[in-house]
Amino acid sequence: MKYLLFYLLVTPAFLFAQKGTHYIELKKDSFPIENRNFYISEIIDDREDKTNIGISQKGLLNKDV
Repeated sequence: MKYLLFYLLVTPAFLFAQKGTHYIELKKDSFPIENRNFYISEIIDDREDKTNIGISQKGLLNKDV
């Protein structure tokens, strides 16, 4: 009986913990740097997959999204 109760409580957690994808938006922001003796001439993005910026782990089993 206690195994059935455990199963009934844990199964929905597994099913709904991984639901949905969360998107974040990054906004451009500038900040002042005092006594700056350098400048950035270019930014090189050498990632192979440029469709996303990284992976986040979420849910009960830390699923990568």
